[in-house]
Amino acid sequence: MPADPIQGAKEAASLSLGRARSADAAKASAASGRGVIGEIAAASAGMDGQNRAAFAHAGEQYRANTNWVYACTRLVSQRIAGQTVHVAREVDRRTIGRRGQKDGLPDAVKHSLPEFLKADADRLEPLDSHPLLDSLDNPNVFGTRWGLFACSAVGLEVTGHQLWWCPVEDGRRSIMPIPTTWIDEVDARRTVWTIRPSGSAETQDLPGEEVVHLFYPDPADPFSALSPLQRNAEAVVADQQIAMAQRQAFRNGIFPRKALRVGKSPDLPGGTPGRRQTLTPDQRKQIISAIKAVYGGVVNYDQPMILDGMIEEVFDLSIGPKEMDFLGSSKVTKSRILQGFGVSPILLGEVEGANRASATVADDIFCSNKINPIIELLSQSLTKWLGPLFAEPNEKLVVWIERAKARDPLIDLQKYKLLADKEAITVNELRRAYNLPDIDGGDVLISARPSAPAVASPSKAAGTNGHADPVDPLGLFLNPRLNPYTLQNLRS
Repeated sequence: MPADPIQGAKEAASLSLGRARSADAAKASAASGRGVIGEIAAASAGMDGQNRAAFAHAGEQYRANTNWVYACTRLVSQRIAGQTVHVAREVDRRTIGRRGQKDGLPDAVKHSLPEFLKADADRLEPLDSHPLLDSLDNPNVFGTRWGLFACSAVGLEVTGHQLWWCPVEDGRRSIMPIPTTWIDEVDARRTVWTIRPSGSAETQDLPGEEVVHLFYPDPADPFSALSPLQRNAEAVVADQQIAMAQRQAFRNGIFPRKALRVGKSPDLPGGTPGRRQTLTPDQRKQIISAIKAVYGGVVNYDQPMILDGMIEEVFDLSIGPKEMDFLGSSKVTKSRILQGFGVSPILLGEVEGANRASATVADDIFCSNKINPIIELLSQSLTKWLGPLFAEPNEKLVVWIERAKARDPLIDLQKYKLLADKEAITVNELRRAYNLPDIDGGDVLISARPSAPAVASPSKAAGTNGHADPVDPLGLFLNPRLNPYTLQNLRS
């Protein structure tokens, strides 16, 4: 079958699917009334040539980025935004030897490669400077690289989409993040993106070749995207309803701790009982102020109260609002939201039942199962769509974000100790690991042999063959008395 009929069939199928999605979304929205965030579950904003209706729920999704959702997206976005970005040029294997790069990338850079690039590591030539890196460091006049990646990560988590518009301005290519709420429509082949900025009545067409589309693919629809927020919509809605119920309970509740009963007037002649006086607002304020002045504060704590003709009785009132087990249900919805986003409560500051080991394991799982898969997605997307925008003719650029890894100071100490015992690390490498400056003669392997004595006589310093015993660099590094670069020795 020729290509055009196939494309036509795809467009027809995608259009039918889009209409069905719009109808389902309208039914879900009508069934939920105003819905608060009920539209989240129905918002599967497909990128298959639909109109504004496909993205109408993006605003609700962004507004849902509160409470536990915000706690998760904040952690994910900040972790990704803090990673280093690398750019390399893919070269022919036959030219590597002539360039003097027998092993391709340095080992330190190889460890940062995502999985899809590790097989071709020897074909990559790292670039310390490139216009692409300059554009990422200074993407536009409004933001920085950190903001670019942080906003993109949040957009992926809450809507499943993020656009980068990369026009050429003043001789350099800038990068502008486009939120999903701005997308008005896009054709089936994604050749033109029509956006409508917030507060603007006019639309603007973006050429497809200048747009980088980042998205979470939807397993049920190859033309669409799916966000974690959409599949956690029920838990998010329940959590917000609980929060609203708590707010209304405290807003509409009455919580006085004490009540005062004012005395009655004397009985009238003829046996008619006296009546309790109705006080004016000013009289009530005067009585309350007088009682607080005498009995209020910590100084008057547990002081007996005198009841005279004015005050007849003082009694307690219930102070707890009736709740629908808010505490228990809040824990359930919190757990569902955090597990849906792949975030451990320990990483959000949970201290109950947490320790160093559990925190390290939680961070390692978070990096392996959440952050690094997103980094893999971003790296593949940037290599496929962003690299060609900056590449020269017949040049292929590879862009990747450095993989995240958990760090435990205790484990690092044990690792460096093992390397030192096996004579597999130099003195300067160990010093760099702890942000210490290099020393002269430090580019030698740390020896595991016992260190030489601090002060030795010529007879003791010389061996049986008349030569001095070898000096242990590890002893020089660790012994403050032998290391001439310690603060005390430098002062002396």
